[in-house]
Amino acid sequence: MMSAWVCEHLELRYSLAPKAVEVLLKHRQLRWKDREAGGPLFSNAPGRRCTIDVASGPFPQDRRTRHGYIPHRPSVQADILQKHGSGLHFIGTWHTHPSPRPTASSLDARSILNLYRESDHDLDAFIMLIVGTDGDPATWELSAQGTFGKVVLTAKSLTGSKAFGAGGHEIDGKCPDQYSERDG
Repeated sequence: MMSAWVCEHLELRYSLAPKAVEVLLKHRQLRWKDREAGGPLFSNAPGRRCTIDVASGPFPQDRRTRHGYIPHRPSVQADILQKHGSGLHFIGTWHTHPSPRPTASSLDARSILNLYRESDHDLDAFIMLIVGTDGDPATWELSAQGTFGKVVLTAKSLTGSKAFGAGGHEIDGKCPDQYSERDG
């Protein structure tokens, strides 16, 4: 089963490739001693409708605690440059929270906003995926920060293994207006 997050009125659709899910599942905080983990997300074809093809990280020099994660910026930047040379494009970040249905903290929201504003890119949005303890990616939170402000997308479970644009998956749903924030 493939999971996706959508916001129809902004025409946003992101799905997770099985290889990316495998990486993310491996880093869930299932035991009390597990520390937050995170890293960059990449797509072969970035845009408002795309598949998250690769999730990388965490990196050895990241600062990680039970309730905190600070990426080692030089390691992340080196990973982004290396992946870009292979045709992958940075589209956002992921990190874990020790809860079954995670939500972004205000620090998380500021972090992705600053990253979007301060990075050299031509994307409409960066995404942030919060991975929880539940093994079903549909329970995780994906938000997008971009030219339209910030929005939390609605999770959908899809049958089959094809990504968006590759065939036949009609997804309906709207991101609730109460989640939208303008960054003015």
